[in-house]
Amino acid sequence: MTTDAAAGADLAYLRHPSVSGDRLAFAAEDDVWLTSADGGRAWRLTADAAPVAGVRLSPDGATVAFVGSRDGAPEAYVVSADGGPTRRLSHWGDVNTRVVGWHPDGRVIAATAAGEPFRSRVWAWALPLDGGVPERLPFGPVSSVGFGPGGAVVLGVDQRRGAASWKRYRGGTAPKMWIDRAGDGEFVRLLGDSPAQLEDPDWVGDRVVFLSDHEGWGNVYSVAPDGTDLRRHSDHGESYAKALRTDGTRVVYQRLGEIWRLDELTPDSRPRRVEVTLAGPRTARQPRPVPAAEHLGDMAADRTGR
Repeated sequence: MTTDAAAGADLAYLRHPSVSGDRLAFAAEDDVWLTSADGGRAWRLTADAAPVAGVRLSPDGATVAFVGSRDGAPEAYVVSADGGPTRRLSHWGDVNTRVVGWHPDGRVIAATAAGEPFRSRVWAWALPLDGGVPERLPFGPVSSVGFGPGGAVVLGVDQRRGAASWKRYRGGTAPKMWIDRAGDGEFVRLLGDSPAQLEDPDWVGDRVVFLSDHEGWGNVYSVAPDGTDLRRHSDHGESYAKALRTDGTRVVYQRLGEIWRLDELTPDSRPRRVEVTLAGPRTARQPRPVPAAEHLGDMAADRTGR
C-alpha cells in the first residue's frame, strides 16, 4: 500500500543535478535542493518563488551556482551549501543567460548573449564570487566549457535547444564539440564526422564524457581526447538523458525527472538511479481558493433553462 507521503515523493520532478564530493544539488519545485551524493532526504536551499536552472556545485562542494529569475530576467546566483541568502552575480538582463560551470580559479562561469547582435552569439564569462567585474573568456561563442588535465579544454557549441526537444535533428546547427588537447589555445572539432547532437561535454579523468543521440536516443558516451575509443555508458531507449554534469570523477544527469549517477567510465560501467525524497511541502500542489471572476468567461443556459 502506498501512503500519500510516498506518492508525493514519487511525483517530484528533479532536474539539473550536480555532484561534488559527498553532496548532490539539483533543481525541483522552482528551488535549489541539496542531498547526499548517494541520495536520500533532500533539503531546500532557496525559497525565491522563481524558476531556477543550471545548478552547479563548486568543486569543494561549499557553494551552489545557478540561474534564477527572482529579479525578473534570468541571472547567475550563488548560495552556500550550508544555507543562507542567495547572492546575485550578473546583471545582464538576457533571457539566454545560463550557468555552465566553475573556473579552476574559483569563479563561476556563465554564458550570455548580452551585448551581442544575435542570441546565437553566447559567450562565456567568469564571474567573481565577490560581485566583481566579469571577465569574458577567450573561447568565442560557446554553450559549455569543461577544464581538463594539463590545461586541456573541451567546449560545447551551438547548444541552443536541448536534443531532447529537437530529437534526432541532423542539421548544420546541431550541437558540436571542440577540444584543445594541449592547453595551448588551439581547438579542433571532436567527433567532427558525426552529424548527431553532441551535448554537455566535460572531463572525467583523461576522457571526455558527453551526451549524444547518434544511435537514436540521447545517452551517455565517452571518448578519448583524440576521438578514439568511443564508449556508450547508458541505455535509455524511448527517452533522452539530459543535463550531464561531472565532478571530474563521477557523472550525474537527469532522465524523465529522475537523477542518475555513473561512477566510472569503464567499458562495462552502467549508471544507477539516485533515490531522492524531497522534504518540502509541495506548495504548488496545495488546494487553494480560486476567485471565479478571474477565470470565468461566458455563460449560456441550455435549452431547458435549467
